[in-house]
Amino acid sequence: TSLVPASVYEHKTVLVAGSTWPADEDHLFPVMEKLDHNQSDLLFILVPHEPNVEHLDQIEFKLGKRLSIIRFSALAHYSGEKVILIDCVGILLSLYAVADVAFVGGGFHTNVHNVLEPAAYGAPVVFGPHTGKSQEARALTDSGGGYRVQTRRELYRMLRRFLSDSEHRQAIGDAARRFVQQRGGTTDKIADYLEALLRRNGHG
Repeated sequence: TSLVPASVYEHKTVLVAGSTWPADEDHLFPVMEKLDHNQSDLLFILVPHEPNVEHLDQIEFKLGKRLSIIRFSALAHYSGEKVILIDCVGILLSLYAVADVAFVGGGFHTNVHNVLEPAAYGAPVVFGPHTGKSQEARALTDSGGGYRVQTRRELYRMLRRFLSDSEHRQAIGDAARRFVQQRGGTTDKIADYLEALLRRNGHG
């Protein structure tokens, strides 16, 4: 189960941006603003790789001019903000459970982070160009469940299509889930894998 109450994300299309670095955010923030301008039902869950005070403040300063933000720690007071900024560690995996689409950070920094976690939940996965050390990211791309983008414009076009076209999103998400299933063997193994990860992160 997700740590974000269902009442916050119900009837919304959710983009979870996980493990983002400033270089990812420089590409993502203008894209988020444009996406929101064109589609009113969006909710963004932003999970910075390093949620230290300085980085969180910087995100609020940069993004808060464009979109309304609430921190996860203040979610009890949620009143329709467009962006939930995660200000703690260890909960990203459970957040991918509510993602319609996932952006995985690191790809505009030095190397993309774990793409299998959102894929296991059946979310299409989008990431930046640096996949050098990530065999999974390259294989997920080959399987049709992941998409590597080079520029801000490509990122916008890719996310816009996924967020606005539920049939396309479903097809790509299914490909992503199948990819993880084929690597892990069975659905049970995926469930075990996710459960073990959650336990390792202190949930359950």
